[in-house]
Amino acid sequence: MAINQITTMRLPDGREIAFVDWLDQPLFSCADLLAGFTDSEIPIFNYGDGDEVSATANVTVQRVATVADTNISSPSEMNSTEEMLIYAIRPEIHEFNAVGTDLTTILGATGITQSGAPMPTVARLAILNWYLRFELKVSEQVVHSAGLGYYNSGMGPAGQTRLGQLHHAVDAVESVDAGRSSGTSGIPSIEAVRNLSIPLSIGGQEKFEARLFSDRDVAVPSGMDEANPPVNSPTVVHSIRIYFDGLHKRPVS
Repeated sequence: MAINQITTMRLPDGREIAFVDWLDQPLFSCADLLAGFTDSEIPIFNYGDGDEVSATANVTVQRVATVADTNISSPSEMNSTEEMLIYAIRPEIHEFNAVGTDLTTILGATGITQSGAPMPTVARLAILNWYLRFELKVSEQVVHSAGLGYYNSGMGPAGQTRLGQLHHAVDAVESVDAGRSSGTSGIPSIEAVRNLSIPLSIGGQEKFEARLFSDRDVAVPSGMDEANPPVNSPTVVHSIRIYFDGLHKRPVS
């Protein structure tokens, strides 16, 4: 007896997708944002392994991408034998400290110099969500656009507030970051993912553009601490890894 299973899907435009050589595999790409940046837009998915990671203009030395930064086969374009059905767009935000404006060190010991890193604070995550918008174009048409906070990650560590109360001498380190909080873009569980009402399709050899936009025409104070009054640290870096989550037809070599 044959086992019932879905073998094809009909898209809203009438095209049929056959599930042959398709995987439940996301595509992802990172962008590095140094606090106080004034860029109106930051491209993403525009480089490959071995290229420079996309970064804001106030960065003097960019990181070289590895497979941890992106897994796309062709920057801003699908290969002829490759397709993607996007069911959700999911941001993953990491926080580091840079050495000046040189970002080559943020993933090493010199980049994790604060308690809680690389998890962003609630305040800095809220600033990014307030200032930034994500937009995806496919074949020069905008197919999705919303504020960064619209896209729930549905993954990663949960946030909590650290009281930092000093009880005895061995807890002295706890008092340094008293009150520091950490946060995520939504509840870190799969049911929190905001699924798209209609999947977005990127076909073989189809070009696409993914960008983060800052539409407020001011420097983005993404290095603000939780002091009163807050102080913006110019060495805080947020590396935003964005996932296109869905069905991916891998390119055939």
